[in-house]
Amino acid sequence: MTKVYDALREAEAVRLQRIEPEFAPAAARVAPEVRGASAAQAAESVRSQPDAASDLEQLREIICGALFNDYERAMDRLEQRIGVEAAALRSELAAIDRRVSDRIREIEARNTHAHSDLRDQLLSQSNLLNDAIQERSAHITRSMNEGLQELRETKIDRTTFSSFLGNLAAHIGEQGVSSAEPSEQAASE
Repeated sequence: MTKVYDALREAEAVRLQRIEPEFAPAAARVAPEVRGASAAQAAESVRSQPDAASDLEQLREIICGALFNDYERAMDRLEQRIGVEAAALRSELAAIDRRVSDRIREIEARNTHAHSDLRDQLLSQSNLLNDAIQERSAHITRSMNEGLQELRETKIDRTTFSSFLGNLAAHIGEQGVSSAEPSEQAASE
């Protein structure tokens, strides 16, 4: 802060050296030790002098008016520059926001497309697996039915087999009786 005040005092000192002739008497009445002092100290010094009351306003305008005018102009320029930079930053921020929004929409679209593709691939794989399972099941069922049919064709039924053996035994028994009779007859002859 003191650097700013020192710079303002130096600027005012240079300005006082270039003062218009009509204000020179009022500036000359200011004591040399007050010329380098602050505006408040200069005003106090001028108030203490009896004939300087009317010149107080002129001196205040000379010392402070120029400083305040310069200060106000500097602040106006600073405000304008800040306003321009703020507007540029706002437009840049809006452009960045649009780019980010566009990028997010693009990623979401790609993500949706990838999910759709993945869903389609899963459905396709599921259908292929289901078809393979059904085909394998049909093949196994067919093989089992063929094996069962073959067993039925080659296997003799128990009742059929027992009746066959019964008939065979009866037939053998009849033949044994009838073949034993001719042998006995041959022996007796």
